[in-house]
Amino acid sequence: MAAGRPSGIRRPTRDEVGFLDRNLTVEFGSGRVYAVADFEERSRLVKEASNVDGFYYPPREWRETVRGTRRKKIPRTDRPAHLFQLPSSHVIELPGRWSAESYRRGLSAFVMHLLAYLHGTRLQFHDWWFDCRVPVNARQDFFVPERQVGPTLDVALKTWRSWTPRQRRMATNVLFMHCRSPSYDWDWERFMIEYMVTDGCWRLTAPQLRLRRNPPHADRISLMCRHFGLRSRKRRFEQFVRLRNELQHETLWAGKMPGTAVPDAFGAYYDLRRLNLRLIAAVLDLKKKVLVRTAWWSHTPPPFR
Repeated sequence: MAAGRPSGIRRPTRDEVGFLDRNLTVEFGSGRVYAVADFEERSRLVKEASNVDGFYYPPREWRETVRGTRRKKIPRTDRPAHLFQLPSSHVIELPGRWSAESYRRGLSAFVMHLLAYLHGTRLQFHDWWFDCRVPVNARQDFFVPERQVGPTLDVALKTWRSWTPRQRRMATNVLFMHCRSPSYDWDWERFMIEYMVTDGCWRLTAPQLRLRRNPPHADRISLMCRHFGLRSRKRRFEQFVRLRNELQHETLWAGKMPGTAVPDAFGAYYDLRRLNLRLIAAVLDLKKKVLVRTAWWSHTPPPFR
């Protein structure tokens, strides 16, 4: 959630983000990422406050009356916090000086959310806010060796810089929403968020295809898979589109009410997420041929190479 400062304020070249539960130091062509000095203590505190399912849940909040130095809780105001913060874990350093708008909504944001994508979590600037649960120690979709993080950032940044300002914002938002989708509880909510990611990948891919007409949703996923060399499953793609159209236009989830347990539709979210994981790598031109060509319907985490 954004709660930044007015644009136009000059910022230093460093900013703190969190929470990434991995003590790493990464250098890439245009910057550096490293853990804060007391990382181990902060990591311990976050783990102790996290659920065994790997998520950090919103803390409780309530309203109080204040009279002088006395504070009294107002009855029936206790609830999970809508917005909350996590401690910072890492510092991002980038060359040059930036305005708040260009720094936190531009290059720094892209680097931060790319780090979150690579490590299966959500990240935010130290004085901004989270909502919903945050995966701080959830099951990762793949493991990226520390030695590969820097080169991966270099390649992705080269691609990002080649795009228009609008495409850059879209790419950052694709990463943000992909990292955010596990924070939702219901399968139909997570599915719709991931389909937004699929649509975003399509908008970034379509200029490369030079099509005369914008194809229907039923063809877009297949076209991207063919273009990037991803493995294809036509019937599964048709189900993705059908689920999306029914939910978006008819308020139906696999023909039923959203929130109804539908085993096959429940699994569609996980398949679409794993497909998006590979599409994002392909769109950013990360050169991860083994990752891209592995079976996205498999539950086995793919190698990041």
